[in-house]
Amino acid sequence: MKRFLRFCLVVVMSMMMASPVMAKEERTIDHFYSDADGEVNLNADVNGSSTLAGEKVNFKSDVDGIAFGASSETDFSGTAEYGVFAGMTVNINGTINNDAFIAGNTVKIKKKGDIKRDVVIAGNDVIINGNIDRNLTVYGSNVEINGTVSGHVKLVVSSVKISDDAKLGSISYPEDAKASISDKASVGEVTTTEAINTDTTTVSDVIVSNVMSLVGLLVVFAVLTLVCPNVFNKLQDKYSKFDFDRGIEVVTKGLLTLVLVPMVIMICISFSFGIPLAFILIAFYVIAIYLSTIFASYLLGYKIWQKFGKRDINILAIGLLGLLIVMILKMIPGVSVIVNVITLLVGLGLIIDGFKPAREK
Repeated sequence: MKRFLRFCLVVVMSMMMASPVMAKEERTIDHFYSDADGEVNLNADVNGSSTLAGEKVNFKSDVDGIAFGASSETDFSGTAEYGVFAGMTVNINGTINNDAFIAGNTVKIKKKGDIKRDVVIAGNDVIINGNIDRNLTVYGSNVEINGTVSGHVKLVVSSVKISDDAKLGSISYPEDAKASISDKASVGEVTTTEAINTDTTTVSDVIVSNVMSLVGLLVVFAVLTLVCPNVFNKLQDKYSKFDFDRGIEVVTKGLLTLVLVPMVIMICISFSFGIPLAFILIAFYVIAIYLSTIFASYLLGYKIWQKFGKRDINILAIGLLGLLIVMILKMIPGVSVIVNVITLLVGLGLIIDGFKPAREK
């Protein structure tokens, strides 16, 4: 309990004292590179993948791997093999040699933006001025295309605008969407799909809420890795081999925590001398529920990295990977409730394991 209270205080103080810093310039970084702070600029070429998280991040150089970026404002003006970006505002003004996934309130692929394969975008306002060599899929509200998409454009949106200069292989959009397609645009086959039942405001709110939630979780996770990295190393050691029994064990711990803590709080409140302890437990309980998504996502990212990653394990990259996957799953209708329940129970169980004092041998 004392360790957890100390940890919570350090997290709050670290977030209050955080100040923007710039990534140091190097000619070439010959390993996986990650940085998390208020403002992060990547100016050095990276011979590997790179993860940046903070209030504002900017990729200005070459990343010979996957470029992960999450912040309130995410700018990409370099080159990368793959791109995964999230933020309130995401600007793509560089080259991605393969696929890209982008989530944000406002997403812009600018004139110099060039994506060589497929792109999936979840955004409220999406503007395409650059070039996409294969297919484009957009989930959101408003889409404006002024550039080139050589393949098929699949839109699940409420408003579509195709300008004079646009060049599209083919396009499909909901039959109830407000569509404006210029006669001067070069567009192949145009088809309509089933109408969207969800209203525009709800779609926008869900996207913005998920992106802001992701950015907030990433900032907290970055602070956690600085304050108590041993907690995550401890979880890696315990769950390096994860089977059905381990899964049942961690879910059971999470369920017991979820049910028993409120019971203890009610017992404390029934006695006047237990009220201060009750308030402390309430604070811990709320914090643990919030952190449960981070810990569950970390375990997911760790198991995926363990199976497919070719480089040394990096805590920040694992967390970002897991959080992005969980965020995407939560945006799928019908799946979000299941994901929320699983992440809550698994996350609470992992928190118990991570902060439980080690037994003396």
